[in-house]
Amino acid sequence: MFRTSRVLALIGSLATLASASPLPRPDELPSYGRINFTSLAEDFRWKQIKPSPELEYHDCGGNFKCARLELPLNWNATGPEDLTYGMKYNMAIVKLPAQVPVTDPRYGGPVLFNPGGPGGSGTDSVIEMGQFFQMQIDAAYSYSSAEYVSPNKSARYFDIIGFDPRGVGHSTPYHTCFKSTREASTFHQLHVIQWNETGLAELWEETAALGRKCVWDPATNPSGSLIANFSSSAMVARDLVEFAERHGEWRDKQGTAPPASPSNTWIKGEEPILMYGASYGTLLGATLAAMQPHRVQRFYLDAVIGNWTTDILDHNKIVQKFFEYCAQSGQEQCAMWAGNTFRDTEKRFNELVRRYERFSNHTIEDARLTESPRLTILKIMNELAYSPLDSWYRLARQLANLEDGMFPRQAQLPRETNRDAEALIDANDPDVDPLIVELISPSWLEMIVASDQTFRSSYQQFAAVQWKEMHEVAPWRADLEASSHGGSFNWPIVSGWAFGDKHKVASNVTASPILFASNLIDGVTSVEGARRMNKAFKGSGLLIVDAEGHGTWSSPSLCAAKAVRHYFQTGELPETSKHCLPAERPFIGAHGPDTEKIEWHNLTREDHTLLARWKSHARSESTALWFEYSDS
Repeated sequence: MFRTSRVLALIGSLATLASASPLPRPDELPSYGRINFTSLAEDFRWKQIKPSPELEYHDCGGNFKCARLELPLNWNATGPEDLTYGMKYNMAIVKLPAQVPVTDPRYGGPVLFNPGGPGGSGTDSVIEMGQFFQMQIDAAYSYSSAEYVSPNKSARYFDIIGFDPRGVGHSTPYHTCFKSTREASTFHQLHVIQWNETGLAELWEETAALGRKCVWDPATNPSGSLIANFSSSAMVARDLVEFAERHGEWRDKQGTAPPASPSNTWIKGEEPILMYGASYGTLLGATLAAMQPHRVQRFYLDAVIGNWTTDILDHNKIVQKFFEYCAQSGQEQCAMWAGNTFRDTEKRFNELVRRYERFSNHTIEDARLTESPRLTILKIMNELAYSPLDSWYRLARQLANLEDGMFPRQAQLPRETNRDAEALIDANDPDVDPLIVELISPSWLEMIVASDQTFRSSYQQFAAVQWKEMHEVAPWRADLEASSHGGSFNWPIVSGWAFGDKHKVASNVTASPILFASNLIDGVTSVEGARRMNKAFKGSGLLIVDAEGHGTWSSPSLCAAKAVRHYFQTGELPETSKHCLPAERPFIGAHGPDTEKIEWHNLTREDHTLLARWKSHARSESTALWFEYSDS
């Protein structure tokens, strides 16, 4: 998924940037020369906002606008004969406003952003990274101007909308299988990630029992989580349609005073939708596009989900690239360097693995549960797939530290806190504590995946087919995939509304073309997913960056950045099957093979800043993901 725990530095000013001479290199540039969106007000609380079926934006600090949109819990409950008829759920929304008023002809509309997961918080993502995305898709501008916005009437400026999907984050009720933090913590101490066949059977039974406890059944579990039964991507897509209509209605009200643009008039029942979806967000976007093809205006879907085994097809390629670039870079750049060929580094790594092969289970240290060295290696090898530019240098050092018997303290579960270990979990409290999110968010992923997946299997089938296939395809990732997704195969209910089979949702020609994107080597969502969707949606485009990492956001490329901006500004797709090179590669930098040949002195200031901000974003994209499957 798109990690949401990154904080972009938002410093500098337009005046500073305009006066800089000569042109600085990208890593020397200050950040965005515009209003400084940083965080919500310290005293802001979501419960201060009363949910409403109309879209009502409230100031929530940091120049952001927040809302809680009241929606039906079950879109298919049409009468009182349905037990869920009249029940509501409240979607949390954060808006990073456009640089122009909605009455301005240059207003491009609200772009819905989903960071992936599934279970990622769009509200938190937009607070932390929304300004980067806005800068990426807004019209280019001149730094010699005192104004940020271009006077060109064809320029477009967008709202960035973060939302928390059903059961997630600040939307209420959020999904939880536990009544207290102690109960959740105890479960996760037993929910070990590394599995042999015996452990896999235990995992299967644990997730089955948890699922039966989680979901709502009026006969057997009336106190279960109602939201768990109504959280499919189809349900969320219908929520987004409602948001589009309510935003159109709100925008129409703002246009009663001049200067109003006729193009911004609310089109009842036909409001267009703009979306920026990453990872799982591509599945949500594809579902929405297939359900409502006439509403598609701009859909940029990056790191496209395929299916469980094809998604991780390229994980081994990522590992090989780690060895290859390490060998090319030398010992100063890569702590695991062992010679000038990738086989030298690979040999050193394999020797480290063999040393700890006998440690297959967790051990107890200082009365707290810690993980085995081999499990630490497993997690490191999985993190390789996400943000190579930022993480590989650090991960190589961590592997080298393991050779010296140094183990990361981050590996301990549960996290030590000063909070009351008996804190109760209230699913209707939108101001959910970060500790609670950490403890219960793994079930958000299972809930959403299970809601979209109509297929269920026996343990024997799961072990013989799904788990075995994954081990053959990506042995370093299979166990973590089984831990995080396995519960969906024995989830006790099948969602009442899953729009088609999730791998065949692309059955319509959309009003405007969709742009799919992928890195050439993505160990989390293989490029094959993007290629498959590109073929399925007629008239869509495909942007590929010849780089490594999860999503093109992890590999800065001026070529790709300009293609994405051009798409949002004009609706025009890049050249058919466009391939872009990255600006640099992990360990070996901009001077490595097959990188963009950029002549800095010939770049415009806008291109300088566009690439600089992308580099800054990519290098802040990854932190130590010891809880990769506890907070995704």
